[in-house]
Amino acid sequence: IHSFLMAAVLVAGSLTSCSSDDMESKASALTPSDKEIKFTVGDITRGTAFTGTAANSVPDFKVFAFEAGTSTKYIDGGVYTWTDTKYVPDNTYFWPATANLDFLAIYPQDITLSTAPSTYQAFGYTAPTAIADQKDLMAATLGNQAKTESAMALAFSHLLTQISIKAKVSTNLTVNVSDVSICNVMPSGTFDG
Repeated sequence: IHSFLMAAVLVAGSLTSCSSDDMESKASALTPSDKEIKFTVGDITRGTAFTGTAANSVPDFKVFAFEAGTSTKYIDGGVYTWTDTKYVPDNTYFWPATANLDFLAIYPQDITLSTAPSTYQAFGYTAPTAIADQKDLMAATLGNQAKTESAMALAFSHLLTQISIKAKVSTNLTVNVSDVSICNVMPSGTFDG
């Protein structure tokens, strides 16, 4: 009986030790390092792709970061704003010690999401019904990024479509438009990367 109890204590101790070690290694992987997380903005897609520049296309954006391949949030909506020469964060964000990160950037930074990001490829959005309140929603993702000194280039894509209908004639004719209909409009959806 004595040997059996001693063996049980040793097994219990080793199980506790394993789970404690796992928790410590997980915590240390996400412990901030001394390397700052930096971004630039690369190409922006809009139907036909065009190249935008940080100064005139994306003045600010919101960043979410997750431990790579998980839903463990590392940055929860940090704001990066364009200054004269670079993007400056609202707080200084540092890479984790050893873990890689998945990034989601959303423009504009003040847009209201219907569902907060749960991974770097999942959030919900509902467009406001008032035209004056509608904004140009864009997103960029970077998966499984390793710690680097360099600024990472974000390639934003437009997620919404704006439709404008105009009636125009080139002579002195009078045109009366009696009706315009757009069907099957989806005012809300879920971004899935």
